[in-house]
Amino acid sequence: VLELAVGDKSLGVIGKLSSELMKRFDLELDAFCGEIDLEKLISLIKRERLFTVLSKFPSTSRDMSLLVPKSLSAASVESTIRQEAGEWLQSVKLFDVYEGKNIPEGVKSLAFSLEYQSQARTLSSEEVQAEHMRIAKILQEKYNAELPKARENT
Repeated sequence: VLELAVGDKSLGVIGKLSSELMKRFDLELDAFCGEIDLEKLISLIKRERLFTVLSKFPSTSRDMSLLVPKSLSAASVESTIRQEAGEWLQSVKLFDVYEGKNIPEGVKSLAFSLEYQSQARTLSSEEVQAEHMRIAKILQEKYNAELPKARENT
């Protein structure tokens, strides 16, 4: 018999049926049964509601295409973007990985969409572009990345 518990709270048991019950129900293979106290289980669920206040100011997206060594993972680049970006960066999404025609040997192209937004005010196009290019420069320095293009989505 195995007891199911969370911390010191017993929620139920599970176990193998005895050979007598197996014979009584004409079961040829081992069978298991269990019991869970759903009231106890439900009482353990935290009912916190997590939410993020939506900004009343518009967001702006920029795409960033990078040529990086094939050995560099997209996750590493995304992690660096998130670490180095300021408070305006709301999201980073990888939307393309390309290797092949028109891409040099040993290199791949990664394309990300970055969304910028302030909770306090509308950002100017110049502010967003300056932040975007600051991040691009960090990626160039850290990974020897080349930026064939960086364009505005909105």
